[in-house]
Amino acid sequence: MKQLFLIFFVFWNINIFSQNTNERLIYSFKTKKGKLMRLTLDTVNNVMIYRYGTENKTELEKRDDLNDNKVVFTYSYYFRGGPGNAGEDLNYVKFKNKDFIYIIYDEYSGENDSREVGIRLINVRTNKKYTIAGLPQSVKGDLAVIRDEGLLPVEEASEE
Repeated sequence: MKQLFLIFFVFWNINIFSQNTNERLIYSFKTKKGKLMRLTLDTVNNVMIYRYGTENKTELEKRDDLNDNKVVFTYSYYFRGGPGNAGEDLNYVKFKNKDFIYIIYDEYSGENDSREVGIRLINVRTNKKYTIAGLPQSVKGDLAVIRDEGLLPVEEASEE
């Protein structure tokens, strides 16, 4: 019995940050400090889930039941296509947790063919801003899926 418990405990710890089988990956990246940000959609319960932490420990999880009228996550974007007019593709998912506004960002500039990803935090009490920089090469998924599939309410894009 102890061996069975030990095996269960080891597998549970290995998969603590992994998504459930009914979760579809929308977007993820690793940060420059080795953390992992994941945005998934529970396709059975229609719940958007934000997770941040390490492979072994979720430090923050925020959920948005898309079936109710309470808005937790919002999406904003700006898109300008074509290499002749300095194309841009800016995508943002925003939510509030306690005294902070979190903004997941994915910003592509065609003018210099650069991409920046990460999380911006704004303390609503002090208006102090922080940035958790992500690694563009670690990105999986695409925030534009939210726009294309109408998964979240859309608000006007702003550079915060």
